[in-house]
Amino acid sequence: RHQMLDNLPVLLERMDSAGRRQLEGQLGLFDDPALFDADTPEEELAPLAELPSAELLAMEKAVTGLYLSGHPLKEYEPYLAHLRVTPLNTLLERAEENADKADGEAVKLFGSLSDIRTKATKSGGTMAYAVLEDLTGTVELVLFPKTLAALTASLSEGQVAVVNGRLSLREDQPPSVIADRLTMISSPADLPKPPSRSAKYGLYLRLMSAQDPAWEAVKALLTRSKGDRPVFIRFADTGKLVKAAGLSVRADKALIFKLQKLLSEANIAVID
Repeated sequence: RHQMLDNLPVLLERMDSAGRRQLEGQLGLFDDPALFDADTPEEELAPLAELPSAELLAMEKAVTGLYLSGHPLKEYEPYLAHLRVTPLNTLLERAEENADKADGEAVKLFGSLSDIRTKATKSGGTMAYAVLEDLTGTVELVLFPKTLAALTASLSEGQVAVVNGRLSLREDQPPSVIADRLTMISSPADLPKPPSRSAKYGLYLRLMSAQDPAWEAVKALLTRSKGDRPVFIRFADTGKLVKAAGLSVRADKALIFKLQKLLSEANIAVID
């Protein structure tokens, strides 16, 4: 894309000039007739290194509203389990399933900020609204004047942050999060390094057999919880331990709670 964008003005000017001459039906005294030959091979573009990934992704988002070739938060993914943040899709599922209990619940989230709007309050202060986006979804943040004033850096589009706050559920409105504190992150180097993993790192489940009827429900649940933790299954009837091919999960509290309903706590183990 860098090569095409950089050469675009030159190519457009060349095409426009040749088009004008063709319309006039004239060749200049020093024009090369090959310019009007349809079989003339295309001129090679000067080689250029591709634009940085972050810039390409920002361009995709600006034009289409979507990230097409990747996601700017992908490089942070290995750190998220250690941060113990809740994926936004999990947060929204919990809000939908347990609306009565979830309202006001303390949450810790991670993502990039967009669609930032400020608003004057009746008391003369300034509050802000923003959209927080992670690899799984989006949610609106509400920053009251005290929280906004405590930020050491101003909010900006695309900024990455760890958000501590409270889930807010209101009738006939999408869930939102009242932010109590935002910690701005400029790169993965700002985050604590994940602890070294043991050779047995993974989520371990015990099922009665390969034909256990609970397996289909468990597999559907695991498929919705994307992460980097491998899944191992111990079959009680044979004693065999098998790695579940193609399944890597984020073993957060929400997932474990749902698995316990299907398998009971004794049949689940998480090893770091």
